[in-house]
This record gives sequence, structure tokens and C-alpha cells, in this order.
Amino acid sequence: MIFSLDLAPIVLLRLLSWRTRFILDLHDAPRSSITKMIVYVSSLLCSRVVCISTFIARFVPAKKARVINRPIELGVKRPSSDSGRPFVVGIVGRVDPIKRIEIAVDAVAQLSADVRIEVRGESFVDVASYSRRLEVYAEQVLGSGRFVFTGKLPLDVLYDGLDLVVVANDREPSGRTVGEAQAVGVPVLVPDAGGAAEYVVDGLSGLHYRAGDSAAMADRILCLIEDAALRSNLGDAGRVSIERDRSPGAVAAEYRDAVLG
Repeated sequence: MIFSLDLAPIVLLRLLSWRTRFILDLHDAPRSSITKMIVYVSSLLCSRVVCISTFIARFVPAKKARVINRPIELGVKRPSSDSGRPFVVGIVGRVDPIKRIEIAVDAVAQLSADVRIEVRGESFVDVASYSRRLEVYAEQVLGSGRFVFTGKLPLDVLYDGLDLVVVANDREPSGRTVGEAQAVGVPVLVPDAGGAAEYVVDGLSGLHYRAGDSAAMADRILCLIEDAALRSNLGDAGRVSIERDRSPGAVAAEYRDAVLG
């Protein structure tokens, strides 16, 4: 078993031992022509490629790919939001330029002052400079107090107090935080491209918006602000979809079949 595209070249060892069964577990999206070529060639040498999403599977030969959702445990349902406080849009996970958080800032800037963004997470690299640039930009377009970094939080409280979880990056390999939010009943809004889109049946278990379009994101957020019943229905349906499609037991069985079959 070989995990991640950074380790994909190791499958060249296949040339030394054709009897060895190599499985590539791919959960990264190649970003350049060179890495795309490395992944494709490595995939040809593998017995099978287990892909974290259909979005990732497109980078490898179709006959080699097997899409297996990653498991997510159902959590305790979060209570409905209080009407007497600002509507809180959450962005959860690694803070990184590729997450395109500025799109969410631009979207919220088109809405009322009763909407704010909370970014919950931290960066592995360059956290100070990017986070600071983001904070400066958000204050310029949103004003003071409408953009908050909480830093990394424990999973059991990570989604507390969020009315909505938004993904801005349209090249997420999967977008696990989308599933985690659904697992606790928080509605989600994701672009109509990338792996995050695959968690959502638009209008049923969450909402899609046109990728990269802050105005389209703003329109969808406004719909959710104005319709508490829609938020509740999306949250409930999201939990059902996680329990049905991504329970650890079901995913483990699929993974076993993909690796051993």
C-alpha cells in the first residue's frame, strides 16, 4: 500500500518485482503537468488505485481507479442557531492560499453586517504571513469584527455555533470537513466542482454554488439566512447521507474489496 501522490514514484519498484501487488491510495490532487504525468504513469504500474473521490479518479486510468469514500462517524447533532446573534459562516480546516478563503470574504461582504466569518483551523506552513494578509483584506472589505480566526479546535466543539460551513476551494481532493459538518447536522455550501461537491446533492443534503463566483455564494448564503426550515432540512438530510454512504463499517468493507479483490 502506498499513500499520497508524494509517494507515487515508489511504485517504480514494481519494475523490480512484478509479483508484488501495489495499491496506490490517492488522496491528493496533482497541481502541475509534471505531477499529473507522475501520477498517471505510476498508476499504470499499480495493481489498483484507490481514489478518495471521483474528482481525484480522473487523474488516473479509468480501468485502474476505484473510488472509495473516506469514513466519517456520525456525531451529536448541533442545536439550531439562536435568532438573537449574527449568522456565522464557518470555514474549517487548513488555512492555506489554495483554500481561496477570499472568495468567502467577498461573498459575505455583499451581505448584511449581521453575518460574520469564523475560520477554524491553522496552517502547516507560512501561517503568519498568509493569515495576516487574509485578516487585513477581510477588515478592508468587511469592517471590524466580522472576520475571526479561532485557531485549531477539538473535533467535539469544532462545529459548535456555526450556522453554515462553506468551502471556497474548487479543487478539494475530497473536503472531509464537509462530511464532518453534515455528520453533526450543520448545513453545508460547496462549489459545484472538486471533491467537496460530491458530498452534496444540491438542494437535498446541502447546496452548490457556481465555483469561484462570490456573488453566487452570497445568493446561496442569503437563501439560508432567510429560511431556517431549509437550514434544518439540509442539516438533517446531510446526517442521513453520511450515515448511509460513509459509515466506517460500510467504507471498510468497500476498501477491503478494493485492495484484496
